[in-house]
Amino acid sequence: MKHRKILLSVITSAMILSSCGPNSSEDLGTSSFYNVSNNYDPEQVNKHIELAENSINVEEANDNYINALSYLTNKANSKEAETLKIKINKTKLNEEQELKMKLLSAKLDIVQGNTKNASTELKDLKIEAVPAWFTEMKGNLLAQAYSDRGEIVSAIESLTDLENSTEKNNFILSLLNAQSLANLNKANKPDTSEYSKAWLELNLLTRNPKIAFKNFNNEIHNWQEKHPNHPANETFTTALIEKDKKLKVALLLPFNGPLAKTSQNILQGFLASYYDNNDGEKNNLSLIVKDTYKSSFQEAFEDISTKEKFDIIIGGLGKDELKSTDTISNDTTLVLLNNSSKNTYQENIFKYSLSQTEETSNLARELGKGGFYNALVISTKGKWQQNIANTFLEQWQATGAKASLTLLEKNYSRELKQSFNIDQSESRAMGIEKIINKKFKFVPTRRNDIDIIFLATGASDARLIKPLLKYYFAGDIPVFAISSIYNTSSNSYNDKDLNDVLFRDSEWLLNFEKDSNIKKSLQKVWGEDFQNQKRLYAFGVDLYRITTNMDKIKNTSKLKLEGATGSLYLGEQNKIERDLSWLKFVNGMPKKQRYLPT
Repeated sequence: MKHRKILLSVITSAMILSSCGPNSSEDLGTSSFYNVSNNYDPEQVNKHIELAENSINVEEANDNYINALSYLTNKANSKEAETLKIKINKTKLNEEQELKMKLLSAKLDIVQGNTKNASTELKDLKIEAVPAWFTEMKGNLLAQAYSDRGEIVSAIESLTDLENSTEKNNFILSLLNAQSLANLNKANKPDTSEYSKAWLELNLLTRNPKIAFKNFNNEIHNWQEKHPNHPANETFTTALIEKDKKLKVALLLPFNGPLAKTSQNILQGFLASYYDNNDGEKNNLSLIVKDTYKSSFQEAFEDISTKEKFDIIIGGLGKDELKSTDTISNDTTLVLLNNSSKNTYQENIFKYSLSQTEETSNLARELGKGGFYNALVISTKGKWQQNIANTFLEQWQATGAKASLTLLEKNYSRELKQSFNIDQSESRAMGIEKIINKKFKFVPTRRNDIDIIFLATGASDARLIKPLLKYYFAGDIPVFAISSIYNTSSNSYNDKDLNDVLFRDSEWLLNFEKDSNIKKSLQKVWGEDFQNQKRLYAFGVDLYRITTNMDKIKNTSKLKLEGATGSLYLGEQNKIERDLSWLKFVNGMPKKQRYLPT
């Protein structure tokens, strides 16, 4: 998810057509490309529908119906939006209402995957006096429709009528990051306009990990000299990146003790990427590896720092913190492998980890953007499981959405039955039978206030729970989990009970063609262990890429690097974030999904 994002995560808040009552078109002009929000609010939907139904004025009723429709026009609520469209009196729309309806119809087509119909509608939509809000929304939606169809040059050029701005640049970057490298290369044709070609070339430069850091610095110099006035130059935080840079790197990990196996997997991934990138040429990176088992990361760091100068020092696996940063020189970059460090923000300190709690929080945010509102969280006993459940609940409820928790302890079947109120439905039926003194055919019903189910469980428990959901009439509710639901060494026979469960993970784990040389070498040497611990090996692969592309990460804001653990980019507080794909179990195997389910 590209890794493509959820469609709604790149359609902007500009498409909330009004939120302050009738004729509030002035709100439309204040929206931005990158301020992403679906503004789904069932209370506002119900409020505007009620106002519309109680209105004696047709124009006012239409205004309120359109307001309600704008809150529903997203993937999770597209069916409701289609139903609501029928209630709008289309013969009595004024000019502004007609424009809003056409834009909303195009957006609804996009979220439902009808991008060809949406682009046709938008291209044919022409008016004489064009309001600023209309131009912005039309360009934004048209770009999204083209991007979803893989027509990336058309997407870029549909935005050329809009004024250059940081928001516009960021929106173009989000569209480019949503494309695969193969699609970007395909779009970069000789007859492509110089404006679009520059965007494509820059994105290919920054995302392709095969462009080693020494080559990248030279290539980016060439790009900047070739396109000195291009708006994409604003994505750089420095004027030029240093050429022909050499790196001295220290990797400080505990190669003995409880984290020895984890450290070994990471190191092997790092080295596999190192040798693959070398290609027989002289490598501009020298590496020192030090065991920190008998000393803390702090002690190991201070020991090597006093002896020689390093450009990048990597360490802090697990909860091994660097308690003091006083001895870090400004020209040394530190990459910490955990998020537990109490260090305050410093420009030369970066954090990169495979934190499952952060993954859970990000998942909750993405689902909230998709318009889902009522969540049922199902967890089992265990410290890890309940931590994941509580993390999801905290993030979910922080947005104002609703959630409930079901904790399964012993009898999963009985406890799920109670959670879905099936027992109450059966009790009502039995009561009726007593009253009429007669048996009758009865199909119990479940509670109907749940939009999604989140499984905060391990894979083995999930294999037991998922079939029970279908048995208790909840098979139509989308079920989500985090990446731990997928065991990379498992097989389709074992995971058929997980069919239809959705989660976010790196496509690198599934597609052997991605970095096939690296995978072949790791498979040849480490065999079954590589299959069992693919994520840790991938973590090591990406540590090498982060190390050798540190200038790229620091100096190209909003741009991404294709990694083994996801698409990598620099987030707030110098955290290296991972953009993951949406995957779904189909016939026991994860398959890439373009959209969330309705």
